[in-house]
Amino acid sequence: MRALHWLITSVALGLVAAPALAQTQQGQQQQQQAQQLQLFAGEEPLEETRKDVKKDNVKLDALPTQVRTSIEGWGQGRKIEKVEQISAGGQIQYKVHLEKNGKKLELLLNSQGKVLRAGKEAT
Repeated sequence: MRALHWLITSVALGLVAAPALAQTQQGQQQQQQAQQLQLFAGEEPLEETRKDVKKDNVKLDALPTQVRTSIEGWGQGRKIEKVEQISAGGQIQYKVHLEKNGKKLELLLNSQGKVLRAGKEAT
C-alpha cells in the first residue's frame, strides 16, 4: 500500500514539475538571446536613433586599426561576409556580418572598436 502511495505521489510531482521545468528552460533561452543582443558599451545604434543614416560597404583593410583588431578577434574561424560603415551626424559605427558553418553572427562596433551589440541580428 505504501509503495502504491509513493508511486502515485511521484507521478503527481512529475506531472507538476515537468511544465515548470520547461518554462524555466525556455526562460533561460530567452534570457541568453537577450544577452546576445544587449548593448555592451552603452551607445545606441545609429540605425535605431537617427533618420539621416548613410550606409556604405567598406573593406577590412580600410577600417581604423582598433575596429579591424576587434573584428579579427571576433572573426577567428569565421568568414567576414560584409562590413558596413554606418554614419550619421558625424558619428560612425560599423556593422559586420560573420559566418561559420552556416551560422551567422552580426557585430555592431563604434569607431573605437568597442562592440555595441553582438548576436544573430545586431540591429
